[in-house]
Amino acid sequence: MLIDIDIVTDIAMDTVMDIAISMVTAMAINLVIAATITGNQAHLGQLLCLAKENQKLPIHVVFVVHCVFYTNWNFQLPNPIVILATNAMASNRHVLVLGGNGKISRLLTVILLKKSWTVTSLIRNPDQIDDLKKISEGLPGDHKILVHDLIKVDSQEKAAAILDEVKPDSVVFSAGPGRGTDQDTIIRIDRDAAIFFIKASVANKSVSHHVQVSYLGARREQAPWWTAEDWEGWKKVNSTFLGPYYEPKTAADEALVTEARKRDGLTAVSVRPGGLTDKDEGGVLLGQTKQARGMTTRASTARVMALVLEKEGVKGHWLDVLDGEEDAAAAVDRYVRDETECAEGEPVLKN
Repeated sequence: MLIDIDIVTDIAMDTVMDIAISMVTAMAINLVIAATITGNQAHLGQLLCLAKENQKLPIHVVFVVHCVFYTNWNFQLPNPIVILATNAMASNRHVLVLGGNGKISRLLTVILLKKSWTVTSLIRNPDQIDDLKKISEGLPGDHKILVHDLIKVDSQEKAAAILDEVKPDSVVFSAGPGRGTDQDTIIRIDRDAAIFFIKASVANKSVSHHVQVSYLGARREQAPWWTAEDWEGWKKVNSTFLGPYYEPKTAADEALVTEARKRDGLTAVSVRPGGLTDKDEGGVLLGQTKQARGMTTRASTARVMALVLEKEGVKGHWLDVLDGEEDAAAAVDRYVRDETECAEGEPVLKN
């Protein structure tokens, strides 16, 4: 059924003027008015381009344009409601990054802010605030900083209190004590705090995504796709170089699998890189990789985490990633589509 163009035009003008001050940029106002009055297809195309860039145009304006063009001229363009609704939803995302001053966390924060997402970086040391603020300069997203010592998060209730304060829809646990830290501190952060936040995320229905960082060798058994030689190599590394981290990281990854099963629809993924480097972002080798050992750039790790945060209802919980040749976006799409689970072969899946 066609809508009377005069009525729609009147509605369009009233709608634009009502919401212009608080919701629409001057450019968007001009495009909507011009499109409504003239019926010029070019104006609609410009509006769509503008929406893709700033991702903050209100759906009210898009609906008016949709009514005018789709009911009267039927231009063959992508549905603006779908495009702008998707953009509006994306720009409303809010991610809590625990351990926000770490190298991977900083890279991830920049990626998310470029998408116009809100990021709250939780850090321990207030002296880091000024430097951390610099990474968000000139970016469209909203960057907030919260000071809190994770070692004091010694219960699920305390983790839940932080989620209640921040109100994120996604949680990233990328905290970790540096080398030389005493074993008790490593356990209290890498295992205990990590598990408390996993449980808090699962219990909080407002949280749709929980992503954490571990490492590729954090497992109890040989991966079915590895060779015996690969596994022997990892067992040696886990008992020496990474000895202090092996048990806490593995326990946290196991808890992610166990707890995530308690809630349908939650995307809960541990991204598990190899040896970390500061090289530029590149291609990846991702999933049940035949190559069991290798390096992974922090930039590629952050990219994969950001891509996982965009996905809904991911079935797999462990995601191994090394440097490789495949485009990261294509690799993550495949991981999600194929419901790949890198925890395959682990006791936690047999329980």
